[in-house]
Amino acid sequence: LMGRLVASVGEYVFVTECMIPNAIWGRDAWLKPLLVLLVASAEVVSDVGVIKRHYGFFAVENSIWLAMFSLFFASTLRCKWVAYSRTDPYERPSILVSCRMLALALAAVLVTYNAVEDVPMYWRLYREKVVTGQADPASPLFGEYDLPFLFGIRHGLRCQKMLSLDDDEWRPVMLWMSLNYVSLPLWMCCVCAITGRHAVVGFNQHGDGGKRVCD
Repeated sequence: LMGRLVASVGEYVFVTECMIPNAIWGRDAWLKPLLVLLVASAEVVSDVGVIKRHYGFFAVENSIWLAMFSLFFASTLRCKWVAYSRTDPYERPSILVSCRMLALALAAVLVTYNAVEDVPMYWRLYREKVVTGQADPASPLFGEYDLPFLFGIRHGLRCQKMLSLDDDEWRPVMLWMSLNYVSLPLWMCCVCAITGRHAVVGFNQHGDGGKRVCD
């Protein structure tokens, strides 16, 4: 439970302070509070799922992430380049266009992964361990999932068992863990370093020489 709470804070800060400000601009700026709300909702649902040991909550959480990254992809796709004459090294056309392409590629991968792999996996586990497993008192899974909320908090704060190092235990989750906690943060840190945390997709403020626009 404590690990999930720490991850929730890290994910929320990373997405709301790094990803969204760098990618959502211009006419789509109204999406910012909606995306922040979706991120906060996903984290709350995930925390409740950990407390209750209920895979249905994880299916809902990843459905929210699917909606969030779909909006992210659609907003980034709408941004178009317009000519301008500024020479700011952080606003070179090659950097801005490359970052836009990278953002589109990452968003497409995350949308596809959530739609094809993550949500169906959690739905399958929900049917297997929560619905079927808790319906039969003779099942070895009975009583292990869909815990009462307060009991789940106490259960989650205790160390129940040592984690197995067996490949079969970790293989199903390695893809999303690699995407979420290794690949995506590293790419975004690189983007922020390259661009000096300037906007990397575009915005519609008009000043000397022009700006990028989302229309």
